[in-house]
Amino acid sequence: MTDEDETEGPDPDVTPLLRALRSRRTFLPEPVDRRDLELLLDAARWAPSTWNAQPARFVLVHRTDADVFDAVVASLSSSNRRWAAHAPLLIVVVADPLLADGSPNAHAWHDVGIASTCMVVQAMALGLHVQSMAGFRPDEAARAVGVPADHDVVTVLAVGRIDPATSPVPDDVVQRDAQPRSRKPVTEVVREGRWDRRFGEADRL
Repeated sequence: MTDEDETEGPDPDVTPLLRALRSRRTFLPEPVDRRDLELLLDAARWAPSTWNAQPARFVLVHRTDADVFDAVVASLSSSNRRWAAHAPLLIVVVADPLLADGSPNAHAWHDVGIASTCMVVQAMALGLHVQSMAGFRPDEAARAVGVPADHDVVTVLAVGRIDPATSPVPDDVVQRDAQPRSRKPVTEVVREGRWDRRFGEADRL
């Protein structure tokens, strides 16, 4: 695989679910089927975690629960509010920062990320989409859903079905989703054996 191939798209031998993974914001407001939601949460529940601490917590906020939903939307950045307000479900993702013995779990956020990724992949298998947001105010999101002060709000997820042709999101959001995606090449982000040896360099020695 060349660097150019990696920036143009995933290797064709990567599993189709991950090849299709990308940011999508053209949500439809129709509710998520309850059985589908159960499968998303179970996929996240079975994610690996350090010492099996399972630090991920998920607060489901349905569009039909208008007051709480609006409060979570208000905690988002202005650019995220423009499309996330149309999603049928928002999930406030929380990390329990402590292990069972009360000591700090240095890997809590990492493990929450794995659990969220499992949810993302399961959603794709069901024809759903999960979009993560970094643009939000954690304190406001925590207050909106009553997260305890000793827990960390990590991200907010929007969940639902997407359709760029019929979604009520603004046109510029639709256009943004249609833009080509790119990634740094593996040789830029991976080292092999030691930090100063880029991936694949040993093969050329």
